[in-house]
Amino acid sequence: MQLLLALKQWFRRTRPEDYATVRRLYHSIKYTSRGGYGIRAALHAASFVHLGIRVLTFPIRLVLARGQIMPFRRAFKNPRGEALCDPGAPRKIVMLVISEVWRDPRVEREARALAAAGFEVEILFPDYFSHIYSGTFASWGERISFSPLPMESYKFIFGFPYLFGRSYLEAAAKRKPYAFHCHDLNTALVGLAAARITGAYCVCDFHEWYSENVSWEPVKGEFVPHHFLKKRMFRWAEKLALKHATAVITVCDSIARELTRMSQRHRQILVVKNTPRLPAMIQLPQSPGLRESLSIDANMFLILYSGGTGPSRFLEPVIEALSLAPSAVLVIRGPGIDVFGAHYLRIASAHGVQHRVFCLPPVPSQEVIPSSAGADAGIWTLANLCQNFAYALPNKIFEYLAAGLPILAADYPEVRGIVDKYEAGVCFDPNKPESIAAAINCMAQDPEKFRVLRKNAAAALADLRSVDEWDKLVQLYRDLANNVPRAELQRND
Repeated sequence: MQLLLALKQWFRRTRPEDYATVRRLYHSIKYTSRGGYGIRAALHAASFVHLGIRVLTFPIRLVLARGQIMPFRRAFKNPRGEALCDPGAPRKIVMLVISEVWRDPRVEREARALAAAGFEVEILFPDYFSHIYSGTFASWGERISFSPLPMESYKFIFGFPYLFGRSYLEAAAKRKPYAFHCHDLNTALVGLAAARITGAYCVCDFHEWYSENVSWEPVKGEFVPHHFLKKRMFRWAEKLALKHATAVITVCDSIARELTRMSQRHRQILVVKNTPRLPAMIQLPQSPGLRESLSIDANMFLILYSGGTGPSRFLEPVIEALSLAPSAVLVIRGPGIDVFGAHYLRIASAHGVQHRVFCLPPVPSQEVIPSSAGADAGIWTLANLCQNFAYALPNKIFEYLAAGLPILAADYPEVRGIVDKYEAGVCFDPNKPESIAAAINCMAQDPEKFRVLRKNAAAALADLRSVDEWDKLVQLYRDLANNVPRAELQRND
């Protein structure tokens, strides 16, 4: 039993980046070898042992977590919304975030929109990444401030019960805002409890459908759907937030419909899509083109992937598809490329396309659009691992459109809706390199079709009325400032 508990503690302490060796071994076997079945079977067996340990130790972990959970009893009631801050002071919003803030475009766009409307915005976040990256926070303008917390304040998300960050709550409860804005479910209970303590409002902003998402499987080195205990925990927390939050917003219509079905009173969810604000985008200086900086031949079709990298991004079939699309070049740019770039290049070498795959480091979120200059198309894909992935409507789709790039996209409903409505791209089956290659060749080998797609892409974002998306968020907070009843906020869609 002591051995099992020791293993449990090791798995809880270890972060995903610490599994790089196992991850590289597993993916090298999975994608570049027809053999290795015995090793794969051993890794799968080990992952079941890991899950078994977590299930068997569940009662013990529940008892040990009691002290962590007790301060959150206040989250089980509606925020009072008494706005205890000085009525004459500027309306202050405290954003609760667990992410690499300077790379999170949704957080930045929301903060900028609210600050431009006259609100004071404080971003309260666990600083778990400044020791890894040497970059500093860019200024997001007046009335926006950053308040980093010790790295330890985010570790609660890695172990049961996943959502109860006691030190994070203590820090949040010291603030006196008139509203807490909780980015994603991992901050929702912190925000609900802090709002109840301080008399503030609480707005929950679901970037993802958490209960239908994936977990990191450390033994296999990949993401898998949540095991049933974790899924149940997240589903309970989602229902709690839907019941008690002052307002709930999310990123797309599909997730909004599912959250509405989950809520006891069929609560309406405000949808705010991740669209760039066009005026801000136009003022940014243009960066040197990708084609020129990488010395890519003018006759090659340059495809840009911009975004996070790693096992869940499912870029391996895209790289394999290049062997069937001889005129295409792929540029992969985003966070994690220092860890996963070598893996992608190994996949490219295995399929004889290593000279047509380039891996670049990420750029700050405000530079993503102008630095896309020179690409011919933007690509997005995901493995169909869970319902949350199937409903994805990521930032990069709108960023590609803002850069005037037609879209090559995995065939999922939210993205297909945009591609079909505006005729701004081509969809493919993300599991089949042949389908991906056919979509690429459809653009690369048909100049007239490509010209039409590119023209439509340039016009699509303007029709999506990107400024209006963030105006919806501003209006929500203005309604809170004017004490609009909660029932009316629920109808504000």
